[in-house]
Amino acid sequence: MPNKLTNHWTVGWYEQTFPDYHFCICYDSKKDKAYIWKNPKIKPEDNDNTSDGKYAPHCAMCNTGNIGIGVCAMVGFDMKNKKSKAPLNKKQFELMCKLNAECAYKYKFKINEETVATHSERDKKIPKPTGKIDIDYLPFEPTWTKEKIYSEIRKKTNWYYDQILQNKGKLDIL
Repeated sequence: MPNKLTNHWTVGWYEQTFPDYHFCICYDSKKDKAYIWKNPKIKPEDNDNTSDGKYAPHCAMCNTGNIGIGVCAMVGFDMKNKKSKAPLNKKQFELMCKLNAECAYKYKFKINEETVATHSERDKKIPKPTGKIDIDYLPFEPTWTKEKIYSEIRKKTNWYYDQILQNKGKLDIL
């Protein structure tokens, strides 16, 4: 059973999905609406056993029991100039946090730094970090530090989790 999740940006276009993730948070710019793509070939439970080759390989050395959620955004991102041709937006961020909460509820894990993290946070904990920076910058909150971003992701995820509890466990996405 999955016991954690990792949030990524895909460095792709808004509707460009990738099989490395269990879920992708896409964005339809014509409708100004974020939506979720569910990987039709890999379920979160498939990452319980990564030795069989059937799993979502979204996070080097951290895939076992780990749900991969990619936000489809940040193509061509340049950290120095803080520019992207498809910047991660507030609607995608909100939907990501809501999906985080639903995953935590469905798979019965608490929301903390070990269970809900960005790819950047997980990368720093492996023996040979690769320098991942997702999600260390939010175009719609350019003054936030990466530590504030991490904290806000968990804070917003907890808020959505509380909404699920208030609705007696009703899930909208999963």
